[in-house]
Amino acid sequence: MDHDWVEVRTAHFTFFSDLEPRFATESARQLERLREVLSRTSPGMNPDPDRPFRVFLFRDSTGCSPYGHASDLGAAGYELPTRDAIYVVLRPDERGALRILFHEYLHAFLHASIGVPPPWLDEGLAEYSSTFRVSGTSAEVGHAVPENLLLLRGGDVLSLGHLLVSAGTRQISRSMRSGGRSSMPNRGRSFTTCSQHDCREQAVAP
Repeated sequence: MDHDWVEVRTAHFTFFSDLEPRFATESARQLERLREVLSRTSPGMNPDPDRPFRVFLFRDSTGCSPYGHASDLGAAGYELPTRDAIYVVLRPDERGALRILFHEYLHAFLHASIGVPPPWLDEGLAEYSSTFRVSGTSAEVGHAVPENLLLLRGGDVLSLGHLLVSAGTRQISRSMRSGGRSSMPNRGRSFTTCSQHDCREQAVAP
């Protein structure tokens, strides 16, 4: 069955969805909140990606399957960057879709501000910030990601020294780009490393 598509534009992002408009509206509102918090707490950083940031919210996997790699299709979302725009594909019916949206925006935020950092830092900060939430007048990041914790309990946490070596970062980068579950252990290790060298931050919410 075909569904009508809606377009939701905010000051900085564009969302497309074949779901009820409220899903796109709420997701866009949350992403604007994250952008606002980052712009307030990261002076000198650029909160706007170097290309338009467009998000597609699909009703189910059938709709998004023609647009992703095979390894992406079991995930709640993934990124499809092009020269003209950064596209993020999400399935809100899957748990963690909003966290993936924040994760992918953090990549765009970092790359627009400082270029592409080492993969362990790129993925670690993206995971660290993907747990963004607003509570009252405060915004929080750095909460534990349950999926990462489960995977880390089954293996050793990589040391900071191991993550910093060039061969290790190349290996992590290849695993991250493959998408799906294969990237989760390294994302978890990157998240843990960033968490060990930082603490939960709070900022005034917009």
